[in-house]
Amino acid sequence: DRRITEHRQRLETLREKDSGDRMIRPAEGLLRTAIENKEKRLRELGEKAHTRFEADPVAAGIFRVIGTQAM
Repeated sequence: DRRITEHRQRLETLREKDSGDRMIRPAEGLLRTAIENKEKRLRELGEKAHTRFEADPVAAGIFRVIGTQAM
């Protein structure tokens, strides 16, 4: 949110100063990218929140090895 707010403020300042497209377009791109990144992170967190974990039985035991000695 902080980045998005900063990009919006910067864009607003550029428009107030009538900086022209050479300055405004890159600022719009940075804002758009910040918004897309935030949405992507929120989607990924939502997917992780819905992940179900299931327990499966596991066999365990102790084995005694007998046989010839190693040379």
